[in-house]
Amino acid sequence: MLGGIFILAVITVCLIPMPDTSGGIPQLDKVFHFLSFGGLTAWFLMLYRGPRTGLLIPLAVLALGLLIEALQGMTSYRSASGADAVADLLGIVLAAMFAVQPLSRSLQWVERRILFVK
Repeated sequence: MLGGIFILAVITVCLIPMPDTSGGIPQLDKVFHFLSFGGLTAWFLMLYRGPRTGLLIPLAVLALGLLIEALQGMTSYRSASGADAVADLLGIVLAAMFAVQPLSRSLQWVERRILFVK
């Protein structure tokens, strides 16, 4: 459920009109893209492990990022950006590399211990 909320939050923030939040820092939105799409990838890879999910989840998150860029290009208040897509991809790749590390099972541990999910 939290993953679904995370996805909806990313979609919403990417598609609503936004004031300039860069604080004068150029390309700060690329950092947000990197963290958001990397976070989505890490979240789902840590929860759903398997030979197929290791490839399907990053591809699905990348498809979501590309869809969002296309939708942004259709609005009058946002614009599609190849640089945003590259930032998404870099976050996804880094998260996928993290998923093979020992800490990658940390969300499963939290679910079992705190949320009592088997």
